[in-house]
Amino acid sequence: MGFQPEVNSLIAVNGELYSIGQHPQAPGIPYGQEGRQGTVYLLHSEDGRRKKALKVFKSKFVTPSLVHHTTQLAKFTGIAGLAACDRFIVTPQNNTDLLRREPELLYAVVMAWVEGPTWMDILLNRQQLTRREAHSAAFALAQALASMEQRGLAHCDLSGPNVMLPMLGENAANVRPINNVQLIDLEQMYSTLLDRPEHVPIGSPGYAGRLLTQASLWSAHSDRFAGAVLLMEMLASCTDSFFPNAWGESYFAPQELQTDVGRYHRLAESVRTNWGESVASLFVRAWESGDSQQCPTFGEWIIEMAKIERYIAKEPQAPGAGLEQAAAATESSPSEYAGVQAALLRKAEQLEAKEKFKEAIGAYRAIQARNPNSSLAKEVDIAIEALEKRHGGKSSLKRERGKLALRWGKRIVWTVGVLGVLGTGGYYGYGYLKDIDFHRGGARQDQLTLEEAKESIRSLEQSVREKEAAIAQLSKQLEEQKKPMSKRSDELMGKLAEDYESIRKLGNDSGDTGEGPSAQAYKAAKQYMDDLFHSLVYSFNMDEKFVEQTRIVEGYYYPYLYNRNRNTQLNIKFFREYAVNFQGGDQP
Repeated sequence: MGFQPEVNSLIAVNGELYSIGQHPQAPGIPYGQEGRQGTVYLLHSEDGRRKKALKVFKSKFVTPSLVHHTTQLAKFTGIAGLAACDRFIVTPQNNTDLLRREPELLYAVVMAWVEGPTWMDILLNRQQLTRREAHSAAFALAQALASMEQRGLAHCDLSGPNVMLPMLGENAANVRPINNVQLIDLEQMYSTLLDRPEHVPIGSPGYAGRLLTQASLWSAHSDRFAGAVLLMEMLASCTDSFFPNAWGESYFAPQELQTDVGRYHRLAESVRTNWGESVASLFVRAWESGDSQQCPTFGEWIIEMAKIERYIAKEPQAPGAGLEQAAAATESSPSEYAGVQAALLRKAEQLEAKEKFKEAIGAYRAIQARNPNSSLAKEVDIAIEALEKRHGGKSSLKRERGKLALRWGKRIVWTVGVLGVLGTGGYYGYGYLKDIDFHRGGARQDQLTLEEAKESIRSLEQSVREKEAAIAQLSKQLEEQKKPMSKRSDELMGKLAEDYESIRKLGNDSGDTGEGPSAQAYKAAKQYMDDLFHSLVYSFNMDEKFVEQTRIVEGYYYPYLYNRNRNTQLNIKFFREYAVNFQGGDQP
């Protein structure tokens, strides 16, 4: 029958007493908002001062995995736009009495209540925003999505019903700009900390790109297309033409997305006229993309919107008022402000690409000085912090390499000096021996001294070769560590794929060669493991002890796997013979 609460009825959750809230426009009816996965009810604390949201899932979405999912989501509470991550879940262990009376609340979630209308409400009510409100909403959404993207997070079902605007709610005066927009319905979020949902959404009508791939539905880039559409809707919501051209609960009809329709051209032109070419071009890129990774990042949206932020406060707030003057101000601003910002950003990026980190940091700080209170300052802070880490790491690496080179250089110079001295001594010693009287008894001792000198020279030469090999290996290791992790990973996977292909061919080859297929297969398998170990050594600064230790374990583990399903006694016997190879292992 489902959960059917009455207004003001009491429920105790996690030891706290709450009452069911009433719908503000329907007296006597519980405030319940139904979504794709369930219904959200309003809860009032016992003293009436706090509000919570109770989300009761539809039976299709009630699963024990929600417990782990809720625990992981709670870790993202401090991120802008994710206030709804502040939550806990109703389980048999922590709410036995409640579930005995209301079993439909199994795995229901209690979370922060978010005030304000949804973006879909704005569209359906045709509530035209002021230019300042439109920019504030879009900027806050871009900041929230950029913060998520930088942490490898994605909502994966961005749409009008899932975006709320506290900035337009009853308590708007108390809302900080960074919290102007909040995201809800977070159960399908993407993160490396989260398991893939059993029911991955295919996107919401009016926001899910038509050309996007199946792999884009649940990934770190899943929000880019839908986010671009939402940002354009918000920016255009201050114009007179937006709502008359809107389809309904979204600006675009579902079948129109990523097609050459008039509604797309009108929206792009409206944003281009009122906000500039740079912002409109980002939307064009997203619209023409074939995959979410090809869409602009949300950091790019922030940069473009930050360029015009300072002018918004000077513009009239009445809907549609002064748009021509504002557009003119925006068009003239690049020469005196935005153009400078763009030039500085390009310069900083060029310096960063050339690994001139110190100069790049200086360029970013110049941008920061020009925008001390801007939202752009936050992005610049992140860029500076990342550069300082790279610069510090690179400088440290150079210092260590320099110290090592100097240390080995001194040793090599010393060794060459010794070789020179010994070589000179050997030459003169030989001249001396030619004229010596061997009958006087000193010849045997001088001859031994010459042989010892020759042996010392050979030993020193060998030592020099070893040191040179060590320096070459260290240089190779340092070069490997300088590569980005993604490049190291790609190179390793490519090499291992080649090695495995060699093994696979040998496994399918029934013919015999002079060397024999077993010997060839052994060499190919050894090459695979050598490449794997060497990559680990070079990429993660492992030492030879690690390789030796792993080889020992490998020598026991793989025969064990082979014998495991054949003869257990073989493994017992093998362990007794092999245990001595383990550190501290004594042969029984």
